[in-house]
Amino acid sequence: MIKYYLKLFFIFIKMNIKSQLEYKKAFFIQVFGMILNDVSFLILWFLLFQNFKKSFELKGIDFNNIVLIWAIAASSFGLVHALFGGFRNLPNIIINGKLDNFLLYPSSTLFLCGVSLSDVSAWGDLIYGYIIFLLFFPVNMISIFLFTYFIIIVAIFFASILILLSSLTFFIGNSEQIKETIFNAILSFSTYPEKFFTGSIKFILFTFIPVGLGIYIPVRIILHFDIVLFLISTISTFLIFLFAIFIFNKGIKRYESSSLIILS
Repeated sequence: MIKYYLKLFFIFIKMNIKSQLEYKKAFFIQVFGMILNDVSFLILWFLLFQNFKKSFELKGIDFNNIVLIWAIAASSFGLVHALFGGFRNLPNIIINGKLDNFLLYPSSTLFLCGVSLSDVSAWGDLIYGYIIFLLFFPVNMISIFLFTYFIIIVAIFFASILILLSSLTFFIGNSEQIKETIFNAILSFSTYPEKFFTGSIKFILFTFIPVGLGIYIPVRIILHFDIVLFLISTISTFLIFLFAIFIFNKGIKRYESSSLIILS
């Protein structure tokens, strides 16, 4: 089963990349443009850090903290959107009856929805995260392993949130606006150092808007390895992922075909 899905996964990735490279100039412009876009945000943070250095230091934040959180957020966001871009478009796939096309196949419907689309510019996010990590942090086997591992973990976290919010479409109608509002809020908080927040806001970020579990704990582990936090991060992420799949599978039982498939 695993071999089957890995083979299917690489087939779709190959197809998506081949399709994107039909217009090579456009592809590289979009990828490079996204890298420049991400660099501009880091420059902004650098200027803020230089102008309010004492305030940052009082909170225990150095510039490397900011770089690391941006590296993880960018690369994990890029990974899920480059390889499983369909998750971002899931409410539209459901509401417009495009799910019918995936229900015909013996493979997982959710898996097929995810790999069916790829965001070109997301490759720029993925590359950018690695670039700034390699520039600002010691390069060794352990650091590269931990960074790559948590890019995958955070990408699973992002995918889980997208699946969970998109699955609301089965129950309440088009959840596109809800999904985008909450997901963008999570993304926004994901680019701020954890020590910016205290009290009730920090509690919310570790519960109702679980940015803490998804981003802040991985940052802590990469900076100062802790096996307990490592296990908490891994287990909690997979539990959220399994819950998201459970809700999607519950919702798909309520799905009504739009009869858009044309037989010839």
